[in-house]
Amino acid sequence: EVQTMYPDIVVQAIQNCPISDLWDLFDSVHATIWWSSLEAVKAWMCRGGGWVHDDFNPEFQTNPDLLAALAKSPNWMDFEYMASEEQTSDKKFMLKMVESRGELVRFASGNLRNDMDVVVMALGHRPDPKPMVMTDLECRGIEFIVRLSSHIQSILQLDHVFVGQFLCGVHKHGAIGSEGNTGSTTSSPCQLPMLNHGFETSLEWTRMIATYLDVPSGKRLERYHQAAKELQRWGY
Repeated sequence: EVQTMYPDIVVQAIQNCPISDLWDLFDSVHATIWWSSLEAVKAWMCRGGGWVHDDFNPEFQTNPDLLAALAKSPNWMDFEYMASEEQTSDKKFMLKMVESRGELVRFASGNLRNDMDVVVMALGHRPDPKPMVMTDLECRGIEFIVRLSSHIQSILQLDHVFVGQFLCGVHKHGAIGSEGNTGSTTSSPCQLPMLNHGFETSLEWTRMIATYLDVPSGKRLERYHQAAKELQRWGY
């Protein structure tokens, strides 16, 4: 009764349990906990316990939060039979999964297995090394690797041109400078007067242009750089 009244105690016990004692703890947990507490099951999976079909609530199996926790756990291979086909065919969902563990790219369904955004996110995942990801990609053939490498280089070139030429050119001509300074009277006329309407407006227009051109930024750009390094490390 104490366990069912205070399931958080069970969760804490699982989180602090030595790996060697994990299954002994499993047997001491009341059956209703495994059926009713998603947090307990999540803690179990994160600690290294596998999915137990006969004891866990089947409604938990495809829970996005549970699968996200599973992706970071030692038992990430269970993802193959736990995730639904609808989930493994969902690009947004799979991008989140491979962001946590690149190896999960092998479980993407249909066209997503060859989707460049998903593959780059998986290949550019840290920490190094990623032999399982590269082994999976190499199984798809050299043509796919060449196409992947070409895609990565084209995206990085797009970033280089956008930042090194477009943004620097706009900045040089006074459209985007420090806040409150949209260009001095001594600078050359801005080649894009549409952008020359104050710092915030200029910045927002620039972001819209970058989005339209699909220029990578932030974490996505970092993954592209890392993926390029990874391909080079493997001789591609």
